Amino acid sequence: MTYDQLIKLLETQLQLEKESARALRKEMKEIDHLGIKVLFEICAADSTKHASMVQMILDAIKKSELSRETFTSTWQQRNQGLEAIKQHIDREKKMISLIKDEVLATDDKILKVLLKHILADEERHHKILKDEVWEF
Repeated sequence: MTYDQLIKLLETQLQLEKESARALRKEMKEIDHLGIKVLFEICAADSTKHASMVQMILDAIKKSELSRETFTSTWQQRNQGLEAIKQHIDREKKMISLIKDEVLATDDKILKVLLKHILADEERHHKILKDEVWEF
Protein backbone atom coordinates (compact mmCIF):
# COMPACT_ATOMS: atom_id res chain seq x y z
CA MET A 1 0.00 0.00 0.00
CA THR A 2 1.31 3.42 -0.89
CA TYR A 3 1.51 6.40 1.43
CA ASP A 4 -1.21 8.16 -0.58
CA GLN A 5 -3.50 5.11 -0.34
CA LEU A 6 -3.03 5.00 3.43
CA ILE A 7 -3.86 8.70 3.71
CA LYS A 8 -7.01 8.17 1.61
CA LEU A 9 -8.10 5.24 3.81
CA LEU A 10 -7.60 7.28 6.97
CA GLU A 11 -9.46 10.26 5.52
CA THR A 12 -12.37 7.99 4.58
CA GLN A 13 -12.41 6.50 8.08
CA LEU A 14 -12.35 10.00 9.58
CA GLN A 15 -15.46 11.01 7.63
CA LEU A 16 -17.28 7.77 8.51
CA GLU A 17 -16.49 8.15 12.21
CA LYS A 18 -17.77 11.73 12.22
CA GLU A 19 -20.93 10.77 10.34
CA SER A 20 -21.54 7.83 12.68
CA ALA A 21 -21.34 10.05 15.76
CA ARG A 22 -23.64 12.67 14.20
CA ALA A 23 -26.22 10.07 13.14
CA LEU A 24 -26.29 8.34 16.53
CA ARG A 25 -26.67 11.61 18.41
CA LYS A 26 -29.48 12.66 16.06
CA GLU A 27 -31.27 9.35 16.68
CA MET A 28 -30.81 9.76 20.44
CA LYS A 29 -33.08 12.82 20.33
CA GLU A 30 -35.95 10.62 19.12
CA ILE A 31 -35.58 7.92 21.78
CA ASP A 32 -36.94 8.11 25.31
CA HIS A 33 -35.44 4.92 26.77
CA LEU A 34 -32.43 5.96 28.86
CA GLY A 35 -30.70 2.59 28.52
CA ILE A 36 -30.79 2.83 24.73
CA LYS A 37 -29.64 6.46 24.93
CA VAL A 38 -26.66 5.38 27.01
CA LEU A 39 -25.77 2.70 24.48
CA PHE A 40 -26.06 5.21 21.61
CA GLU A 41 -23.91 7.70 23.53
CA ILE A 42 -21.26 5.05 24.15
CA CYS A 43 -21.13 4.29 20.42
CA ALA A 44 -21.21 7.98 19.44
CA ALA A 45 -18.47 8.81 21.94
CA ASP A 46 -16.35 5.97 20.55
CA SER A 47 -16.78 7.32 17.02
CA THR A 48 -15.95 10.86 18.17
CA LYS A 49 -12.88 9.55 19.98
CA HIS A 50 -11.81 7.52 16.94
CA ALA A 51 -12.28 10.54 14.66
CA SER A 52 -10.07 12.63 16.93
CA MET A 53 -7.42 9.90 17.01
CA VAL A 54 -7.48 9.41 13.24
CA GLN A 55 -7.17 13.17 12.72
CA MET A 56 -4.13 13.26 15.01
CA ILE A 57 -2.63 10.27 13.19
CA LEU A 58 -3.18 11.97 9.83
CA ASP A 59 -1.56 15.15 11.12
CA ALA A 60 1.41 13.19 12.51
CA ILE A 61 1.86 11.22 9.28
CA LYS A 62 1.75 14.36 7.19
CA LYS A 63 4.39 15.96 9.45
CA SER A 64 6.49 12.74 9.54
CA GLU A 65 6.17 12.58 13.33
CA LEU A 66 5.25 8.92 13.77
CA SER A 67 8.58 7.23 13.26
CA ARG A 68 10.39 5.61 16.15
CA GLU A 69 13.28 8.02 15.54
CA THR A 70 11.18 11.15 16.02
CA PHE A 71 9.45 9.65 19.06
CA THR A 72 12.62 8.61 20.84
CA SER A 73 14.47 11.80 19.96
CA THR A 74 12.41 13.75 22.49
CA TRP A 75 13.50 11.90 25.63
CA GLN A 76 12.11 14.35 28.14
CA GLN A 77 8.65 14.23 26.57
CA ARG A 78 8.96 10.48 26.12
CA ASN A 79 9.78 9.93 29.78
CA GLN A 80 7.04 12.32 30.87
CA GLY A 81 4.59 10.53 28.58
CA LEU A 82 5.60 7.09 29.81
CA GLU A 83 5.19 8.18 33.43
CA ALA A 84 1.72 9.53 32.64
CA ILE A 85 0.86 6.23 30.92
CA LYS A 86 2.09 4.29 33.97
CA GLN A 87 -0.16 6.38 36.21
CA HIS A 88 -3.07 5.86 33.82
CA ILE A 89 -2.46 2.09 33.85
CA ASP A 90 -2.66 2.17 37.65
CA ARG A 91 -5.93 4.14 37.55
CA GLU A 92 -7.32 1.77 34.92
CA LYS A 93 -6.68 -1.20 37.20
CA LYS A 94 -8.87 0.47 39.82
CA MET A 95 -11.56 1.31 37.25
CA ILE A 96 -11.61 -2.29 35.99
CA SER A 97 -11.99 -3.60 39.52
CA LEU A 98 -14.84 -1.17 40.27
CA ILE A 99 -16.70 -1.99 37.06
CA LYS A 100 -16.38 -5.73 37.73
CA ASP A 101 -17.91 -5.15 41.17
CA GLU A 102 -20.70 -3.08 39.58
CA VAL A 103 -21.46 -5.87 37.08
CA LEU A 104 -21.67 -8.39 39.92
CA ALA A 105 -23.85 -6.04 41.98
CA THR A 106 -26.74 -5.94 39.50
CA ASP A 107 -29.15 -8.45 38.03
CA ASP A 108 -30.53 -5.90 35.55
CA LYS A 109 -29.66 -7.26 32.10
CA ILE A 110 -29.57 -3.89 30.34
CA LEU A 111 -27.36 -2.36 33.01
CA LYS A 112 -25.07 -5.41 32.82
CA VAL A 113 -24.72 -4.97 29.03
CA LEU A 114 -23.83 -1.29 29.40
CA LEU A 115 -21.34 -1.94 32.21
CA LYS A 116 -19.79 -4.87 30.33
CA HIS A 117 -19.32 -2.63 27.30
CA ILE A 118 -17.42 -0.11 29.44
CA LEU A 119 -15.46 -2.94 31.09
CA ALA A 120 -14.45 -4.41 27.72
CA ASP A 121 -13.17 -0.99 26.61
CA GLU A 122 -11.19 -0.52 29.81
CA GLU A 123 -9.70 -4.02 29.65
CA ARG A 124 -8.74 -3.56 25.99
CA HIS A 125 -7.16 -0.16 26.69
CA HIS A 126 -5.36 -1.58 29.70
CA LYS A 127 -3.94 -4.51 27.73
CA ILE A 128 -2.75 -2.30 24.87
CA LEU A 129 -1.09 0.21 27.18
CA LYS A 130 0.45 -2.44 29.40
CA ASP A 131 1.60 -4.81 26.67
CA GLU A 132 2.34 -2.52 23.74
CA VAL A 133 2.95 1.10 24.67
CA TRP A 134 4.74 0.63 27.96
CA GLU A 135 7.25 -1.67 26.29
CA PHE A 136 7.94 0.80 23.42
